[in-house]
Amino acid sequence: MTPADFVERLQDGDRWIEVVDGSLVQLEPPDDLHGNVVRNIMNPVARWVAAQNELVSAFDLAIQLRREPLEIAAPAVSFFRESNRFAFCDELLTDRVPELVIEIHSSPDRRQFHVLRQGQWEKLGVREVWLFDTATCLIRQIPRVGVTRERRPGDILQGEPLLPNLKIPVDEIFADPD
Repeated sequence: MTPADFVERLQDGDRWIEVVDGSLVQLEPPDDLHGNVVRNIMNPVARWVAAQNELVSAFDLAIQLRREPLEIAAPAVSFFRESNRFAFCDELLTDRVPELVIEIHSSPDRRQFHVLRQGQWEKLGVREVWLFDTATCLIRQIPRVGVTRERRPGDILQGEPLLPNLKIPVDEIFADPD
């Protein structure tokens, strides 16, 4: 499998695919709670992004983590330091390094692959990874340098240092949208 082969699969309509140790992997389709988390987190985050000019968000953008063996991940949301808000609109795969990655653990395979991938995010230079676990309603904010922070229902998700002044109640993130 090459990066071009992967992009061709996406262009042919394949979804929820990644490459792990050079092999194409089909992930379980996201469930409703996965979608709820994306909607609930992105509403306040989109307002934060619109108010500043430093980070641009990309949804389900495949990111090449490693060349040999090929490793490609497609996190729910990734944020890049970029002034052009439309920089990733037409891209299906990038080798650029995001500042922040949001992964949603809504199925056993998504949890399993993250365990394998966390070290690769760090090696790539991602400043922080946010993990949203839909089974436990737990959020882990894992910085490349520093201490992992955990947020549970009743807590407030705080975006520092990458998204300063962003505050979202954890209960709202895992709730059914109105």
